[in-house]
Amino acid sequence: MENIYDLIKQRRSVRNFKPDSVDDAVLKRILEAALWAPSAGNTQARMFYLVKNPELKKAVASACFDQDHVELAPVIVVACTDVEAMRALYGKRGTTLYGICDVSAAVENLLLAAWSEGLGSCWVGNFSEQELQKALKIPKRFLPVAVVPLGYPAEIPPSPARKSFDESVVIL
Repeated sequence: MENIYDLIKQRRSVRNFKPDSVDDAVLKRILEAALWAPSAGNTQARMFYLVKNPELKKAVASACFDQDHVELAPVIVVACTDVEAMRALYGKRGTTLYGICDVSAAVENLLLAAWSEGLGSCWVGNFSEQELQKALKIPKRFLPVAVVPLGYPAEIPPSPARKSFDESVVIL
C-alpha cells in the first residue's frame, strides 16, 4: 500500500486523458472507496451516476458549460446528494450543508482511489444542476454536487503552488 501522505501530495487534477477504456473492476473499487466516506448520521444519502455513453458524456459536458475535458474522459461520475433524505433528518441545514459535505467527502475518496489506480480525475463544480438532471434523467430528489471525469492521464500536470502551513493554520 502506498503511503497515504504521498498519495495525497502526488494527486493532480487531470484534464487531458488517453482514450483507453477503464476496466469495470477498477471503477467498482473506486466507487466503493467513495461509498466508504463518512456521512452525517451515517445517512449515506448520496447517489453516483457513472456515465460511459458518448452521447450522454456530450450532454454532461454541455451541462458543464462545454468543458472539453469532461466529454473526452472515458468515464464521468456525477455525484449527487439526496436532498429529500437530508431534509427529512436535518431540515434546511441537511440540504444546504450536510449533504454537500457528505458528497464532498465521498468525492475526495474517489479522487484518491482513482489516483492510486493510475487514473487521473478532475473535480468539476461549474455546471447547471438542472441540465445534468435532465440529461441523465436524475430524479429531483438527487442534487448534483460534483462532476468527475476519469481516465488514464495523457499528461500529469506539475504540482500546484500551495500556501504554507503557517499561512493556513491557526494554532490556538
